[in-house]
Amino acid sequence: MKNDVIRIGKVSSVNAAAGMVRVTYPDKDDSVTAELPVFSFTGEYRMPEVGSQVLVAHLSNGTAAGICLGAYWNKSAPPPVSSGFRKDLGSGAYIECADGQVVIHASNIILDGITNINGLDFSTHTHTGVNGETSGPH
Repeated sequence: MKNDVIRIGKVSSVNAAAGMVRVTYPDKDDSVTAELPVFSFTGEYRMPEVGSQVLVAHLSNGTAAGICLGAYWNKSAPPPVSSGFRKDLGSGAYIECADGQVVIHASNIILDGITNINGLDFSTHTHTGVNGETSGPH
């Protein structure tokens, strides 16, 4: 088992509430691990998806216990950008930064608690609508 301390496998199931995954090893007759905790590098919550290739570190006394270190870029899962920064937030939402520009992409964006951006106070800001009506702050 000494050669099996660090392994590559595919996520076969995700227990999102517990932060655990099961991993299948195709080169070991599709054997499946017990639930393994997913390593959190920065305290962020981001679970790998079923089918993702992941790196797993097992304890040196066998493959029954270990930790899923996470997914990695490869031919079947290339990085989403070739330069800059991108943070995928799930459900198609992401933050991307390149060349001094920041893009926030989501189907709905809520700025909670922010009322002032570049000196414009959104708590008191009004504007004239299409028909000349003035709308108040929301």
